[in-house]
Amino acid sequence: MAFEDVKDNVKEQVKAIWARVRESDAYLQLNERYQSLSPNGQKAALAGGVAVAFLIVMAIPWTFYSGSKTSIEEYEAKRDVVRELFKVNREASGLPPAPPPIAASELESMARQTLTTARLVPEQIVSVTESPANVSGIAKTIDQTGIAVSLAKLNLKQIVEIGSELQGMQSTARMMGLEVKANAADSRYYDVVYKIVAFAAKPEVAPKKGKK
Repeated sequence: MAFEDVKDNVKEQVKAIWARVRESDAYLQLNERYQSLSPNGQKAALAGGVAVAFLIVMAIPWTFYSGSKTSIEEYEAKRDVVRELFKVNREASGLPPAPPPIAASELESMARQTLTTARLVPEQIVSVTESPANVSGIAKTIDQTGIAVSLAKLNLKQIVEIGSELQGMQSTARMMGLEVKANAADSRYYDVVYKIVAFAAKPEVAPKKGKK
């Protein structure tokens, strides 16, 4: 019953609005122009009016459709980003753990063992000592351990072979410097200083627990 009352009330309001529109000057002028048109002109004007009314009516749902399409595109873009993050996380979790930092004494011991296998005489091994390692461009989160291996009276073949062995003695070791000069006593041989640096990720510092 209430619905019928609302329906009748809406009809009355529409009739009242239409009556006021028909009494307006703008409507009367448009009606006069419409009546003065030829039958074909009236049909064209009527078709144009219907088309304009249709576009006005369809503008509202089109606005909602366009907005929903934009929302769907944003959702799909964010969904793809989340999927990529999960993929990267899975790949990162499958990587082997970073090698622990190596002490200079361990690196020196490896270098001496490498020199032993190279069959050098004691006079050729001048020194194996710790050397400051501060390679530029390396992040502060990377630990650097360096040693200097000084050898004397090497030929060219020995320089290349020993350098390759020293660089491969540890998976993270790299040769970051090489000094070669002719031996003072015998110019047929060379004195060489290999600068080896090992890189490793610094261990994470556990956060201090606050007092309760």
